[in-house]
Amino acid sequence: MQQTLGTITMILAIAMVVWALPKQILKNKHEKKCGLALSMIVLPLGVYTSRAIYAFSIGAWFILVPDALGVLFSVILARQYRHCRQR
Repeated sequence: MQQTLGTITMILAIAMVVWALPKQILKNKHEKKCGLALSMIVLPLGVYTSRAIYAFSIGAWFILVPDALGVLFSVILARQYRHCRQR
């Protein structure tokens, strides 16, 4: 059961970070504006970062893989946000 739940969690988390976050990044780039509130960038970045560190510390690869991607894409979204606000 634990293996099955871990697999489901990893699949859903990977879908979030390889489909949803990149779609938002491309949407922001195409529209040349940031469509998310700052809190919707900062909070997920904090969640992904803390979960990735925790997953690494306990060797939970089901969590680490998607969360590491989540950190990367959240940083990209944060940079887009900053860039949009500087204009």
